[in-house]
Amino acid sequence: MMELRAVLARLLSRYEFHDVGDGELRYWPGKTTTSPMDLFMTVQKRTSLPDADTPLAADAAGTNGNHTVEHAVLHPLTHTISADRLPRTFVVYGSNMGTSDDYATQMAEQLKRMGFADITLVSLNDWDFASMQSADGRRSLVVAITSTYNGMPPDNARNFAKLLDQETRADILKDVDFVLFGCGNSLWHTFLKFPRHLYQRLDDLGATPLTEFTAGDSNDDLDDEFMKWSLQVGMILTDHYGSSVDAYIDVATDKSLPYSLKYVDNSPAAPFRLLLENASVKVNREQQDVERSGRSTRHIEITLDDTSDISYTTGDHLNIYPVNAPSVVREVSAILEFDLDTVFELEQVSDASRFARSAAAVIYGHACTVADALQYVCDWKEAPSRELVVALSETSGNEPTYDSLRRAAEDVNTLGKQSAGWSAFTAQNRTVLDVLRTYAPLVRQIPFATLLHFVSAMDPRRYSIASCQSVVGNEVHISASIVNDTVNGRSYGGLATEYLASLEAGARVSVSHLSAQDVFHLPPSSDVPVVFVGAGTGVAPFRGFLQQMKLAGIGDAAMYFGCRSPEYDYLYKDELGQYVQDGTLSKLQTAFSRVGDERKYVQHHVSQDGAKIWSHLQNGGRIYVCGSADKLGKSMSAAMVRIFEEHGGLSADEASTYLSDLISNGRYAQDIW
Repeated sequence: MMELRAVLARLLSRYEFHDVGDGELRYWPGKTTTSPMDLFMTVQKRTSLPDADTPLAADAAGTNGNHTVEHAVLHPLTHTISADRLPRTFVVYGSNMGTSDDYATQMAEQLKRMGFADITLVSLNDWDFASMQSADGRRSLVVAITSTYNGMPPDNARNFAKLLDQETRADILKDVDFVLFGCGNSLWHTFLKFPRHLYQRLDDLGATPLTEFTAGDSNDDLDDEFMKWSLQVGMILTDHYGSSVDAYIDVATDKSLPYSLKYVDNSPAAPFRLLLENASVKVNREQQDVERSGRSTRHIEITLDDTSDISYTTGDHLNIYPVNAPSVVREVSAILEFDLDTVFELEQVSDASRFARSAAAVIYGHACTVADALQYVCDWKEAPSRELVVALSETSGNEPTYDSLRRAAEDVNTLGKQSAGWSAFTAQNRTVLDVLRTYAPLVRQIPFATLLHFVSAMDPRRYSIASCQSVVGNEVHISASIVNDTVNGRSYGGLATEYLASLEAGARVSVSHLSAQDVFHLPPSSDVPVVFVGAGTGVAPFRGFLQQMKLAGIGDAAMYFGCRSPEYDYLYKDELGQYVQDGTLSKLQTAFSRVGDERKYVQHHVSQDGAKIWSHLQNGGRIYVCGSADKLGKSMSAAMVRIFEEHGGLSADEASTYLSDLISNGRYAQDIW
């Protein structure tokens, strides 16, 4: 839609349109979009423009559950800076998982193409906001993109946030204009807490907001929201600073592709990996009775190479770099009709890319075999992008066979990803691999470099570490629930978990370490009482905590653990029982949701112990929660609020605020996904 608006802006800026006749317009019935019948217009070259002081109407805010996600509001023009006096621009980001970082990179590239020459791209920690006062009268523009983590700043924004909150000079940012995009997930109790706080603090310190607070929800379509916001910001900046309208429209409508392919003759390529193998599988065993449960969970022990330089703290995460199955590689190569041993390079022919994590962007600058690209780089199991579907539709001609493809492309471009055409298409084509299978003749008409541009590079998958390094040495343990769904008669295994399930002892793997925030480590003092709450593989970090506590001679922890049955999916049953016997655990409350007539989950047992939980917190205790955000995370937040109301005498608003404060202070720590 934003591209269409940009094209319309170009037409309206150059031509005047007048309808012919004064009769009432009639519209085509049954159309999903507003389509007038028998509309005729005259067109003439424009000699003047309307009054630029008229404010543009705001887009309506969108909602998701109980949360509101605001979209950009275009403010009236307050002052104009000539095109050769565009502001110094700082694109700053806070990111733990890389999403905000990628968005910031895309935004910096967009601004560069719009004519902004003085651009600095840095993390929030590296942004010296205290030096933003202008000595030459020239204003600065700040484009901030950030996520949040349990309501707190991302790791590369934590030091910045402390300095920002300590700053008291109300005019220190008086020479700064800013726009901000927040990234979050509405399943979290602390949805968008830090992005909202950052927006308010910038405003408090004198910076001028050019839009209202704007955000996207990863529980919906974060990429789509960011794309719309970035193009809206382009329109705002063009209007506000007097930069070139054509430069903005070129950005918004540019469909040029950034890479072309060059085959390398007689030149063997070094193995291409997102990360070289640096560890070996020691143990990979099943933890469930699969025949009875119908599900699989693997306990995996990995031995780190001495050269891996991985040192972790209990509670941290391990990144696993997945590898596509050989059968998938053979199938894709057959569809593309490529020789797996072919070596190629990518040449950059345009800077039009909006895909910082595309397979092409990752491979660019390296010689790579087709085999390595298909097996170690491309994510064939991701959902198809709109750009891939549109590119295929443009090669489909008028054949009725491809009607659903063309409908999907048209609907997603005009109505978005919630449209009927797109929803029907993705219901049948859940992954890129599905699209390749269904539309193989069309896929072969797309240049390989284009396909690599429209397919993401595989992201590493994050797993909670289930061990204490002081106990297991140069090993790291994880617990992985194996995803294997059947939809439309097809089996869909999880990219990483299917890979992990296939690994045998001795297999080489690529791993990296990701620190948890400090709050998800054990308290520095052994005098602080702790409660652990987990379900399924959410037990993983607590296994590491219990190893650490036993080694240190610390006891009296309480634990609530949930699964379906003690007979077939009670993970680490014997180990947990041993921790009860030796006193490391003073309480182990289990919740078996498939035993008996009434389904009970861990939050029900926590609620039953509400008085003890309230007392635990009043005595300075901490609570740790690990599990899925939409199930355990959400239900535990609701249970805690009820406990605060019933046993603390707080109102609903006070109870919600109290939980938020506990999260901010690190006393209610969550590792949820």
